[in-house]
Parts: sequence; structure tokens; C-alpha cells
Amino acid sequence: MNNDFGQASFFGLEYSSPVDKPVVAVEQPVTLRSGSPHWCTPLEIAQLLDQFGPVALDPFSNQYSLIRAAQRVMPPQNSLLLPWDQGGLIFANPPYGDDLEACALKIGTEARKSGREIITLVPARCDTDWWQNHLDPELWIAITHRLRFLEPVETLRARFEARAAEAKRQGKMPLKPPRIHMITDQLAEGESATFPSALVYHGKRKKQFIEVFGHLGLIYKKDKQHERRKKWEKARDAKRTRVRKVGRETARSSSQPGNFETMGQAAP
Repeated sequence: MNNDFGQASFFGLEYSSPVDKPVVAVEQPVTLRSGSPHWCTPLEIAQLLDQFGPVALDPFSNQYSLIRAAQRVMPPQNSLLLPWDQGGLIFANPPYGDDLEACALKIGTEARKSGREIITLVPARCDTDWWQNHLDPELWIAITHRLRFLEPVETLRARFEARAAEAKRQGKMPLKPPRIHMITDQLAEGESATFPSALVYHGKRKKQFIEVFGHLGLIYKKDKQHERRKKWEKARDAKRTRVRKVGRETARSSSQPGNFETMGQAAP
């Protein structure tokens, strides 16, 4: 993932001292393979998260993380190999690259099989397999504006300098320096995301989730009609598979030597 796409993970809210109780490291981290690590949870989301309730676990954190979590997982730890059994609210803001599918599977599994309460911030890719079959949200909000993720100010300036140098090399007009909006003494507000975002909820406090986050966009709920539709589609697909199988067997039998009709000759 390049810098223009962004990676909404590993950062957070406002400046504070490091949290206590780090989780024990396990093998390789699932964090940086998607590209730049220099993207942070938007301030508006983090502030609303504070209103919703204290975060017990931030499974996709890093050294810059400012999310107020009782426990956090950060490189070189791998949150996909650890149990998320701390209890309480989990805020998951996974990397948006190659590891997103595995992260969605972990989030969905922890929510459905273990009953964890999880708020997840991800790209609104509801047409993908990882969304439909792994994350499979019961309740989610399609955020109707493009989020501005936070990033270290040094990264923001370095990206501008690289673009300015490229423009100069190509003989283009000099770029105008960006207006830097500092959020903390380390983090600045970055460019608007180039993708739509969604806030997904798994848990029992659905009404409270809607009350706190509902103004961000359109609210979607999974209901009984949706479940019936999925069962019907599954039965339909199974029936189609059986019909195709019977059709193939019929075609094979009718193409055997001696079947004059199939060979284009009239039967005696």
C-alpha cells in the first residue's frame, strides 16, 4: 500500500504517556507489510471512542499509539497469534494492506465465537470476501465523509518534499507547501483518505454504539431477513451445483460411441 492509500492503524488519540501492561511478543508482527506505518486513527473517531467507553485492548498498536487502552499489541508482537481474552472493549484498526483479510478473520472469529465486544475501523469494502465472510458485521456505519488520518509531522513534510522534488524534475510549477494542522506535539492531520471508511460493531451495546457514532453516516444492521436471504442463497447455490453435476454426467453418457443421436446421425 502506498502513502496515498494510507494505513489506518497503530496510532491514536491525543498525547499521553505510554500505557501499562504490554502484551507478550509472539513471533513476527502483522503490521507493516501493507506499506507506510505512518497513518493514525482520526481524532474524531478516537474522541467518540472515549465517549463510548474505556478500551481494554488495542491489538494493532505501535510505538506511536495514543489510544487509551489498558493493553496494546505492537511490533514485534503479532496480535493474530494472541488470545484477545483481556475482557472489555476492543478497538481494532488493522493494517489496510495484504494482512487485512487475516485481520478481518481474527476479528470476526473473536467476535462470533468468543463473544468479544469489538469496534473496528476499516475501508468500506462490503463487496469483498474478507468483509462478507470474515468480518461479517452485525452492525456498521458507512461514514459519509473522507476521514483524515493522523501521521507524524516529519512524514507529512517528507512526502511533500518528495513530491516537490519530482515536480521540479518534471519542470512543473513549484508546489505550494501544505497547511499543517497539528493535533499533538508529534502528530499532524494528514490528507483526506482516498477510500470510504466504515465503523463496524460486534457486541451487545448496539443502541449505545448508534447513539455515539450514528451521526457519522448511514447505519446498516443485519436482521433476520438478511439471515434468511443468506440461507436461501446457500440452498440455491447448492441446487445449482447439483444441476450442473447432473448435466455433466448426462453429457458424458450421451457422448459415448454408439449413441447415434448425439453423433448427429439418425437412430436406426
